[in-house]
Amino acid sequence: MSLETIPLITTDGFKFYETVIGRVFGPGCVYGQVIKTRRNDQVVKVERRSVIGAGRLEQALRSSEDSAKLNTSFVERLNLTLRQGSAYLGRRTICQARRKQCLEDHIELFRCYYNFIRPHRALKFGRQVRTPAMQAELTNRALTLREVFSSKMAFLVLKNVIFVFEAAPSVSVAARRMRLAA
Repeated sequence: MSLETIPLITTDGFKFYETVIGRVFGPGCVYGQVIKTRRNDQVVKVERRSVIGAGRLEQALRSSEDSAKLNTSFVERLNLTLRQGSAYLGRRTICQARRKQCLEDHIELFRCYYNFIRPHRALKFGRQVRTPAMQAELTNRALTLREVFSSKMAFLVLKNVIFVFEAAPSVSVAARRMRLAA
């Protein structure tokens, strides 16, 4: 297995992660933890340690395009984005998903919005602001919710997931009402 195919995984010091990652990947990954010690809501110490693949950690960090230092900033950013985008996941909120399926559907809808509809300022090239799907060359423009909900999606699993959008047949509102009345 080459270093390019070995995943680099970073987490905080939660003990459960070490067990699960060890079971799922075994020695087939490079896994490091970032453990922050806090006092009075202030970070006073940051410890970075290698858990799996210690000899390959430095090389994996050097070849990483994200950072030369072991950190959890990307997953923390994703967690914050999810919490801000979903009232179900917000901290100290009265909103709650009453069924697991509702939460999963809500997160999937947010994921679709985040990747296919919402332009990201960090993906700005010239005057064009791209979505992650545009950046990954899954689509050539930002989609709308109408396009997402009125399209048939086919998922082909090869090396990556590929989205194929086919236009759904156009149905006027009057035709829908006639079908409902019948």
